Formats: sequence, C-alpha cells, structure tokens
Amino acid sequence: MEEQEIISQSARLFMRYGVKSVSMDDIARELGISKKTLYQVIDDKEELVHRSVEGFLGMHTAECQACLNSDENPINQMLELVKHVALTMRDVNPALLFDLQKYYSKSWKLFESFRYKVVRNEILKNLRLGKDNGWYRDDLDEEVISTLYVNLIDAITNTDLFPPSNFRFRMLVKEVMFYHLHGVTSEKGRAYLIQQQEIRNAFDS
Repeated sequence: MEEQEIISQSARLFMRYGVKSVSMDDIARELGISKKTLYQVIDDKEELVHRSVEGFLGMHTAECQACLNSDENPINQMLELVKHVALTMRDVNPALLFDLQKYYSKSWKLFESFRYKVVRNEILKNLRLGKDNGWYRDDLDEEVISTLYVNLIDAITNTDLFPPSNFRFRMLVKEVMFYHLHGVTSEKGRAYLIQQQEIRNAFDS
C-alpha cells in the first residue's frame, strides 16, 4: 500500500471515530496491512495524526478557496462555502477536535493556524469584495468581522456549548452563516439573501 494511501485512510478513521479511540492496531487491521508495514512508513501515532491533519487541511484549504472563487457575487461565494463545510464535516466525530486539543497539541496548532491564516484571510477578501460591489454594508469593519467569524466557527465546534446529542453540526453551520450574512449585507444584499430561501431549507432536510 502506498504511503499516501495509508495517510488518507488513517485520516478517514480519525475523522469517523476520533483520535484517542483509534489505535495503531485498529489502523493496520482496517488497512489490511501488518503493524510492521505501518511502522515502515510512520514512526509513531503522533506522526500519523499530524500528517493526517496536514493532508486534510491542505485539501480543505483548496476546496474552500475554490468555493470562494466560484462566483463574482460574494453572497453566492459564502453560500457555496457553507454547503461545502456542512458536507465535509457531516460525518466528522466531534471527539476529533477534542482529542487533538487535549492530546496532540502540535496537530491542534495546525487547526489554529488554518482558522486564523486561511479562513480569516479568505473571509477578509470576501468582505472587501462585498463592500466594493455594494452587497455588504459600507460601514462594516472587515478586520473585526473576519476575526469574529473565525471565533464563531470555533464556538460551534465546542461540544460543551453545543453537545452533539442536542445539536446537529449541519444546523449549527447554517445558523452561523446566515447570522453572519444578515449582519454584513446591505439592503440590496439582504434582499438577495432572502431570495435564496431554498438554500436555507436544504439544510433542514
């Protein structure tokens, strides 16, 4: 089995079950290889987790940027982004982020960097585009709003605030996005957003 295939399949297991509950024995068994073969590619579980997170975030960065370049209308860009995030995170075990934060600080820093260097910068560009084209309020402070947005995303991944047994992640993503868009859109932008009701409805199905 190729090294990259081992990394990607391991990432799939971590996303589904969390990190702490998946052992190297589990990974070797799931991949149909021996632990000896696994350790020829990876030094230890910490390295495997780190490379899995790197791979996932690299792919997710490219896909998010594609969403935000998919349309000239910044509102449509954000709607494409929320659909992508909801689909990507649909089957992710909430324990994943908790495990990384508590047990794998090096890998958790990758998520922190992704939020502040990638997500914030892309939202910043979207806000500036919206202001320039009249879809967003011309009096908003894009530096402040982009930082607030990142921290809203942080909040919905907090299982103490939103226990998975009570809140579907898909629903949380939808509410954050529409909360954000209703706050930043101009009168013209808000009228357009209201027309996109079918997108909101799609998240409730």
